[in-house]
Amino acid sequence: MLTIFNFLFVSVTFPLNGTFVRKSALLLIGNVIGLAWNYLFSALAHVVAYYFGESANTLYMILSPFANLIWIVSYWSVCLTVLSKSENRKTED
Repeated sequence: MLTIFNFLFVSVTFPLNGTFVRKSALLLIGNVIGLAWNYLFSALAHVVAYYFGESANTLYMILSPFANLIWIVSYWSVCLTVLSKSENRKTED
């Protein structure tokens, strides 16, 4: 999922206005958030599978893309806000 996130982030965000350093930092922060999110969601899936049986893995397979979509869309909206604020600062100077 991080590969997909990185590809989409670079293709959508890097053509926008803003410094390369700021965009790279946002990408790095996104990767850290993605790793943490996937680790926590995977741990939750293991706990649920332990208590409710292996049939819960089917639920994990169905919900995993949607859960990843939640953090990706949320993070992209924050990044777009950060980049648009940097654009506004340049025009106000």
